[in-house]
Amino acid sequence: MADGPHTSSQKELPLRRATFVLITAFSVLAASCGSDDALSTSSTEGGMEMVDDSAMDEMANDGHAHEHGDDAPITAWPADVDEPVVTIDAVADDAGTIDMHVAVTGFTIIGGDPTEPAPNEGHVHVYIDGHDLGMFFSNDITLEDVAPGSHQLMVELAAPDHSVFSLGGSAMRYMTEVVVPGDVVAADTVIAAHIGQDGAEGGVVEASASIGDLVEIQVMSEVDERLHVHGYDRYVDLTAGETATLRFDALIPGVFEIELEGAGRQVIELTVS
Repeated sequence: MADGPHTSSQKELPLRRATFVLITAFSVLAASCGSDDALSTSSTEGGMEMVDDSAMDEMANDGHAHEHGDDAPITAWPADVDEPVVTIDAVADDAGTIDMHVAVTGFTIIGGDPTEPAPNEGHVHVYIDGHDLGMFFSNDITLEDVAPGSHQLMVELAAPDHSVFSLGGSAMRYMTEVVVPGDVVAADTVIAAHIGQDGAEGGVVEASASIGDLVEIQVMSEVDERLHVHGYDRYVDLTAGETATLRFDALIPGVFEIELEGAGRQVIELTVS
């Protein structure tokens, strides 16, 4: 399985960043396990491929009783049960509301705490831009007050005991992206790179940002690739002849490698301090 996607302790955020109201049939249960943190097309249809475990590297857990992300316990998907088909349909409006529908064939989303659940029953954990929103017990999820711009949505399939299902050694996670219409807030730090056949023109681009900055990476690419920001685990697909934009909040200090996933070649080094 290739690296990267195939396509948090609670904190107060400035007004420019997103705040979330989570609405499901079991909203009270969801809220008890979520957090309120908040990348490059709109709704996606059709079955989705799994996201590799690297999509959650160095992500903090939510600080509640049921751990998510890489700290969550794992349950192997039953060998005698077919892999489920997962579709995430996400539609956003200019009021900042995202309506998600998670359609799953071969896995049933259930509520409560059944004593004898089927081996392919459970709930989903939802993430936006890498931030854990908690567990949900419905196929329909609504996020409100999301900031304008593109956002990365991810769900992972979880068993009733809150462990995460895995298949072939990788957690069963599925990702899509959605764009919220509206005027996008200007970034604090803008990083520009030109990607040729041999990587970044002029060598690895060195950039720096301050803690709390809204970082925007603008990449003009001559090749089809996927850009991966390690540590923050943000991705954006690059299309030859086009400029791709990736935005995220620099909330983790350190030195981070930004590379082309397919070529395994570093193109940017970002220092956050």
